[in-house]
Amino acid sequence: MLQFLVTVGPLIAGFAVLAAVFLSIYEKLTISPVAGAVLAFGAFMFLIPALSNFTFKSPGFELSGQLGVQGAELKLELADIKQSLNALAKQAGGAAASTAAATVSPSKPPAQLVLIFYTANQKNLALKLENYLLHNGYAANAVYTDFAELSDRQSEGTTRLVYVDATQILAEKFKDELPARFPEINHLVTLKKDKLSSADFQIQLF
Repeated sequence: MLQFLVTVGPLIAGFAVLAAVFLSIYEKLTISPVAGAVLAFGAFMFLIPALSNFTFKSPGFELSGQLGVQGAELKLELADIKQSLNALAKQAGGAAASTAAATVSPSKPPAQLVLIFYTANQKNLALKLENYLLHNGYAANAVYTDFAELSDRQSEGTTRLVYVDATQILAEKFKDELPARFPEINHLVTLKKDKLSSADFQIQLF
């Protein structure tokens, strides 16, 4: 039931925003069609990450991981769009929309992918971490799991950074940076793997 609420909540909110935008355009209120289109696209981007994680019970950790990768890339796009929408709100007319659209560049180099796996009691911290990482240029996504598939589960309240050779520097950076910025992280451990199936860097919140 908790997972159902976690996944359905963003969907309902996203559909509500879309409905409000389309209604405003239909009734010819103050919002311009161009601005409405940008807002509608932004609202739609809110829905896609929720859809990418819409699983009640994954048969395995790898399935959740693959969905998480897609959601991370889309959420980074969403963070860029939010910045564009903020710029749009401060300006007016079609020129503002063109400026905002130009802000999101598809030619940017690939961002470092970070997947955050969390249990129900760690949801708030997971969302804070996701937001922090997205606003710092990482492709991040928080995915709910019960870690039932892991044989090396940690005790409740533990944060674990899981990395490979290619992301060891990132692990060392976050080992100091995250506890200093998030006081909720009071027990942090690291784990090096030869290979990870879903992403080369994971934050696991037990």
